[in-house]
Amino acid sequence: MDRLEAALAGTGLLFARYAWDKAPNGDYGVISISHGDDFIADGHHAERGTHFFVDYFTRDTSDAPRNTIEAALDGVSAFSLRSVQHEDETNYIHYEWVVNIIG
Repeated sequence: MDRLEAALAGTGLLFARYAWDKAPNGDYGVISISHGDDFIADGHHAERGTHFFVDYFTRDTSDAPRNTIEAALDGVSAFSLRSVQHEDETNYIHYEWVVNIIG
């Protein structure tokens, strides 16, 4: 998770690990662990992988936040944009990525 956090910190966007005590007034993100994988070869541990979720909430309707985050994720590992939703109550656009990190 440290590599992922460092990459996202470099974007200048606000991110928290797991949750915010109180969400900021502006745009913000959350990094959380989905699950891990243990890769076995010939009965021996070969490698570990972890699946993360990166969620970002913004009111910016341009592609700038998405492009910034995806450029940072591209430097870390494989990722995919899982969903983009409009949160009616808060008027946020909610992006969700799945990031897979081996090692």
